[in-house]
Amino acid sequence: LFPQLKKAGYYTGLFGKWHHNGPPQTVPTFDEFISYQSSHYKKRNRVLKHITEWNEIDGMEFLRNRPNDQPFALTISFFATHAEDGSPEQYRPMNSSMWIYANTGVPRPKTFTQEHLDALP
Repeated sequence: LFPQLKKAGYYTGLFGKWHHNGPPQTVPTFDEFISYQSSHYKKRNRVLKHITEWNEIDGMEFLRNRPNDQPFALTISFFATHAEDGSPEQYRPMNSSMWIYANTGVPRPKTFTQEHLDALP
């Protein structure tokens, strides 16, 4: 998809995990590309942050600095969804981002009934 978007004049970016052989620089697909994986914490310029924070920082910087005179396509490929160990704590929000979830809830879906469960194969 991104090679076609690039050919069509889009400004393109990808930040996060990269599961292909070799860097994308072998094909000029992305105007901006930063791949990070293998660790849930990454240090840049002597600053250690959780990888999801780097996803946010890189994505926001892309959006702020992209050319305003052309369309854009941005992918943020989250690495932190991969388990670091068997602890469920890794899936909980970080304390620094708890404000995002204040006064929110997830409603139960209409199909959350015993009748629906019993009807499943």
